[in-house]
Amino acid sequence: MDETKDCVLIKHVAAVHINNVLTLNQRKIANILLKNAYAYLNKGPWHTISVRDLLNQLGWKESSKSTEMLKIDLKTLNTVQLEWNILNADKKHVWGVTTFLADAKIENGIIRYSYSLALQEMLYNPNIYTKLNLYVQRSFKTKYALILWEFIWCELSKNKNIDEISQDVSIDDLKKIFGIENKKSYETFKRINQKILGPALEEINTKSDIRIDIDLCRNGKKVDKIRFTIKKVKERKSEIFDDNMSILSRILGISHEQVQNDILVYGKDRVDSALSYTTKQIDDGKDIHNVGAFYKGAVKGNWTQKTTSNMVRQTQLDLKIEGIQGTNEFLAFMKILQNDLGDDVFVSWFVDFKLESFSDDILIFKTESSFKRDYILSHFEHQIKKAVLQCFGNKEFKVIS
Repeated sequence: MDETKDCVLIKHVAAVHINNVLTLNQRKIANILLKNAYAYLNKGPWHTISVRDLLNQLGWKESSKSTEMLKIDLKTLNTVQLEWNILNADKKHVWGVTTFLADAKIENGIIRYSYSLALQEMLYNPNIYTKLNLYVQRSFKTKYALILWEFIWCELSKNKNIDEISQDVSIDDLKKIFGIENKKSYETFKRINQKILGPALEEINTKSDIRIDIDLCRNGKKVDKIRFTIKKVKERKSEIFDDNMSILSRILGISHEQVQNDILVYGKDRVDSALSYTTKQIDDGKDIHNVGAFYKGAVKGNWTQKTTSNMVRQTQLDLKIEGIQGTNEFLAFMKILQNDLGDDVFVSWFVDFKLESFSDDILIFKTESSFKRDYILSHFEHQIKKAVLQCFGNKEFKVIS
């Protein structure tokens, strides 16, 4: 499966054209939550995602501190008013003001959240939309780079079959895009370019899937608008993929595309280290049955020669858990089982568990063998009942093989 394609968010342009009172992390979180909920926006008010998954997509380590930071950002998304569609890009929807989240709560490691009905309807039926790759989003370190990148992709989305476009943006609109129109410290273009636009362009051009060049359009001596020339980048810049990495990836059978995507997410040094670590393990005679999976664990877990066997094992467990797929309700159900049983027991008995079918009366789960079915029912029936009640309501369930 191409993970980068699975990480594409379809986002209404009105949700891009907002006054930018949100921080970098808050905007990233908003995008991740919307991507997670998008397919289910018309199926009910509530959506779920595990704290671990959200932190992982943000590139944060799981800890009590990061969870507390996440709570603060969710509170902001629930309380701070956002002005939508500030550039009138969407001709069918008028200006509005709202909070991004109507409700949010965390229980048993699961975030449960909802949108207002009006916002939910608009987000699910975008008459004008852009597609944003959240792998690329993760690489940004500044708020203004993410804001400009989203805006530029909106312009590209209006020209779906064109890989290069030019777009004029007035300085007044540029200030609106960045949310600095009322800040006296950014009255001059020189100041905007020095502190915001220049650094944002550098970050986009070195880390993202587009390349932006600019020309300054002047009225006398004053810059009154900017012409952006935008090109789609089909592959990451070749200079970040050096000869050593190319050789190692070829020896290991890891595709260049996979390595380039990993560089985008984890950084060059970490990918280089993972390739070297995997190669050395093979050279030292370690019996590795699936080299691709081992490398994936190495880059995700940041394994080095000092990495303990327990750390390697934990990363491998995490990868198996992350491979679980299903509806939001099923993923929340599995997360509760994982929390109750612990990673080792959960991976041993439930990592292949699937929701085969469901109706108003009964849920039917499936596992890979009759032995596992009988063991699960004899040892974990109570935990399954508890998780079913929390995620699906008061329903009967059956396990088949």
